[in-house]
Amino acid sequence: MSILDKIILGTVQFGMNYGINNSLGKPERMQVFEILDCAFENGINKLDTADAYGDSIDVLGEYNKAKPNRFLINSKFVYSGRPIRDELNFSLKRLHADSLNTYFYHRFHDFIRYPQLGDDLIKLKSERKIQKIGLSIYSNQEFELGLDSEFIDVLQIPFNLFDNYSQRGKYLDLAKARGKEIHARSIFLQGLFLMNKTSVPVKLHDLGPFLEKIQKLAANYSITIEELALNYALSHRQIEYFLIGVDNVNQLEKDIYYINNSKDLSDELIKHINTTIRIPAEMLNPGSWV
Repeated sequence: MSILDKIILGTVQFGMNYGINNSLGKPERMQVFEILDCAFENGINKLDTADAYGDSIDVLGEYNKAKPNRFLINSKFVYSGRPIRDELNFSLKRLHADSLNTYFYHRFHDFIRYPQLGDDLIKLKSERKIQKIGLSIYSNQEFELGLDSEFIDVLQIPFNLFDNYSQRGKYLDLAKARGKEIHARSIFLQGLFLMNKTSVPVKLHDLGPFLEKIQKLAANYSITIEELALNYALSHRQIEYFLIGVDNVNQLEKDIYYINNSKDLSDELIKHINTTIRIPAEMLNPGSWV
């Protein structure tokens, strides 16, 4: 299994301006198609999208219509009151696809408040309209409740140099023991790790000293921040898949190079990250940054 088989290309930035370090804005459709061609040609065969990602689904649908069956597609829904079957069929029509690999609850709120959705999703899974049922989470409390659910197959979690094993380790180990599949997102924390301390937005000023600390760590070990962030995430065997997002082909090619040439970080470095980078969880939720 190639290491690129473990990579899922995130597509939120294909449908809207996304990322605190994104100065280029939403890429043009031809740029998106170039990114998707590059991903496919390099062995990345999974995409992550959502109903809430602007017109990302429609852009992917145009590509999928012209070049079908290149990618397994994961998507997320926000419950609107309409039957979930109708929501799924509408998304599939837009995607020019017959089924989804994983269909995620986008909001934990819907998972808790509307238990009947679970039965509907199980039915869709039995019909092979979806292969797996997923839940996107932020907090460890949500993580724990997702792990306790018998019908949830996949949990998508934030995991990175800040939101690290010191925050998530207990639950990653439980997920492995219970046979849950884990997808890690926010590996670069919306590009925050690639920013200079002086360019960090005022609302994230308290993260500046931690950012400076990991930049010094990378320098001390003679690796780039991109390498440190990617290799740290990839070093955790409890995680099956890793989401990355890019705004252009050059970014994707650089990430592919780093992934293909990834190296195990020393136990000393991993321990240093886990013991010295401890940040209150409420500071790490991008939903609170707007």
